Amino acid sequence: MVGTRYTRRDLLQAACVAGMSIVTPKLLAVEEEGEAKKKAKFELRFASPYDSADWRTTPHMHQQIKKEIEHYSKGEIFVSILDKGIAGIGPDLMKRVSHGYVSAALISASNLSPVAPVLDVLNIPFWSADNQNYLNLITSSIWQQEVESNVKQRGLIEVLFPYVVGARTITTTRRFNKTLIAPKDLSGRLIRIPSSKVLQNFYNIVEAKPIRIPWGKTSKESQKGSFEVLDPSVVGLYSGPDSLRQHLGVINRLDTVQDSWVAVVNQVWMSKLPSYLQEAVKYACSEVFKQQISGLSTVTDNCLLGLKEAGVQLYEPSIEEKAQWVECCGHEHASWAAIKRNILKDEKTFPKLLAATQENNGFSLS
Repeated sequence: MVGTRYTRRDLLQAACVAGMSIVTPKLLAVEEEGEAKKKAKFELRFASPYDSADWRTTPHMHQQIKKEIEHYSKGEIFVSILDKGIAGIGPDLMKRVSHGYVSAALISASNLSPVAPVLDVLNIPFWSADNQNYLNLITSSIWQQEVESNVKQRGLIEVLFPYVVGARTITTTRRFNKTLIAPKDLSGRLIRIPSSKVLQNFYNIVEAKPIRIPWGKTSKESQKGSFEVLDPSVVGLYSGPDSLRQHLGVINRLDTVQDSWVAVVNQVWMSKLPSYLQEAVKYACSEVFKQQISGLSTVTDNCLLGLKEAGVQLYEPSIEEKAQWVECCGHEHASWAAIKRNILKDEKTFPKLLAATQENNGFSLS
């Protein structure tokens, strides 16, 4: 019809219907994404070390974050996922989100501890490592009052939602390939740790030799023999960079501390949103959180299967063996008193947090 104007999307759809080989559903999806981005008033650039395609073995929730925020903001916020570490990993990513180079990110609590020191309390061993205990803790009012509000008061980032990923392990590299059962077995061993002063103290207690290696370099350094031991969760070990799982020896599922991940947002970016969009983001993330915990068991099972297929051995410690570790370096060890006081600024808060791990707030792992 004379005078009719067609958009590029109209032409692409027509071509797809006509069977033109150069136009694919993927190309149409890209076109629709471009239009959605143009219509949006704000863009949230969410960065992550993980590949969006690995959702079966990594609970990164990339697509859920995008879907829920765009839905509840009614398209006024467009979410771009910067995955596979293209915006940085570990401390580099922490710096980028705290300085606003990216709007938000998935990052470990350990790597966030330099800008949010209060989160390092999670790395005191054997008090909140169990998945349900940790879930009880992070959904408690005392956690929100004493930890999340403290993070926000520092003026750089705020928590969108925490992840439940699983507890840390004591794992040897394939070059070393030993089963470490008792605290004495770590004596003198080089153990890779993230940017956490508290984890460093943990391994100092058992006379190991902590060495800080960026997460992105962990696989390559393990092959070189730069360290003998590392401590991520089963999910973290399976999903590690550069096929890390191919270079692991024996995993002792000791459940020392929760391998805490957090989705955080830059406060300056958040403050530019009108209040109704801030609420939309928060509500969307609360929905993502529920979805994440409901799928954890499946993700963990997939990772365990994948690790076994990669030739990694799994060791389940006995109650007696775990008790040795708790007695040696658990949260009641004398060296933790000063650290608790330094992190939490008093001696009353930690017992309250500990009690919160035992109180269910309506959230349970399926």
